[in-house]
Amino acid sequence: SRALAVLTWVGSLCLACLFCCCYGDIELSTACVRSGTEVIWKMPLLLMAPLVKAFTKTGLALVLVIGFVHLWSTADITGTGTRRHYHFDSEQQLYLAMYVFVGCWLLTFVTALYQFSIAYAVAKWYDIEPGEDDERDADCFGVVEGVRCGLRYHLGSLAFGSALIATLELFQRLVEYAEIKNQQE
Repeated sequence: SRALAVLTWVGSLCLACLFCCCYGDIELSTACVRSGTEVIWKMPLLLMAPLVKAFTKTGLALVLVIGFVHLWSTADITGTGTRRHYHFDSEQQLYLAMYVFVGCWLLTFVTALYQFSIAYAVAKWYDIEPGEDDERDADCFGVVEGVRCGLRYHLGSLAFGSALIATLELFQRLVEYAEIKNQQE
């Protein structure tokens, strides 16, 4: 029982030291959460941005799937009923592969534009000098302005970054597919 008491005291001292050492980090974390709530309170469109992104990506994905089905329909079909086989020549296979890549690229671009617009709105809010009441007066359309700024001034950077991410994601999927096929053999 004495050893348990000593162990408890040592654990308590270690915990107290941990709190003392991490006090600045805890204050920084609470300040970040406080700033985040202020930004969302001043720019309520930040709450709608994920929903708009989800609808945009869903609509774009549906259009891309319809286009893929149209491109798939160019195959030479043999057989009837449930025993149909689709045959693509090398040019059609290249078109399908490029269509999938461009579709992934577009969806990744929408995500990049979304992230840029959120970062732009928050940076714009943070850059405003606090007034006499220690409040920052920011317009509520910072996200919309971020989308406009991203499309007008940073389109190339966003497109290049999203192309790089799409390439790496497709490469990762191919490696995962090859790994699964290798395990099946």
